Amino acid sequence: VKDIISQISYFIQERAAYGHSLKYYDQEVAPQILERFEKFKAITEQFFIRPLRDVQIWCAFYMYEMQKTSNFSVPGAGKTTMNYATFAYLNSPEVDKVDRLVVFCPKNAFLAWKTEFKANFGENLSLKVVDVQKKKYTPTEFLLACGDANLILVNYEVVAKYQEPLKHIINERTMLVLDEIHRIKGLTSSRAIAVKDVAQKASYKYALTGTPIPNTYEDIYNLL
Repeated sequence: VKDIISQISYFIQERAAYGHSLKYYDQEVAPQILERFEKFKAITEQFFIRPLRDVQIWCAFYMYEMQKTSNFSVPGAGKTTMNYATFAYLNSPEVDKVDRLVVFCPKNAFLAWKTEFKANFGENLSLKVVDVQKKKYTPTEFLLACGDANLILVNYEVVAKYQEPLKHIINERTMLVLDEIHRIKGLTSSRAIAVKDVAQKASYKYALTGTPIPNTYEDIYNLL
């Protein structure tokens, strides 16, 4: 037991140190990180028509390298664009690590995810979207509709309804974004339990919110 705890502790410390070096990068200290960053930037910019600010492309690179991260930037900082930049890299033929982007978010965010896709990719990437607000799918219809989709939009209220098909759709080749994740802050909430259940297999998971702890420190439990 002590050996296992020791191994896990080392992994956590090592991962934390690497994340810290990415957040507070120094060209003198980590040239190998900059080499990976330049590759990330070059591939991402092949698909993006919208110019990215330096901080946005670096944040997108950080998200790729760490695989599971949170973004607590203020509204208007470009959280959606940063996620699309990460998706552009992961979905590119050169990298080929994810097939689809699944977004859990409030209903009023659906339009932004669709319009931002077009604003970022233009004609470089065709949008194949499944929007659960556009059609009342049965679980089976939903599973079939998601077959070749590259953007799947699901509001938190219906995750439980599509829980079984989502467990098939969200796999190791899925990038999962939980937008406004504070919507599932209840520890015993059935909505939160359903979201955590279907999210397990995703290799790349990103939690977005400008208000990570709106009430008490318990609010951050589900996010972690």
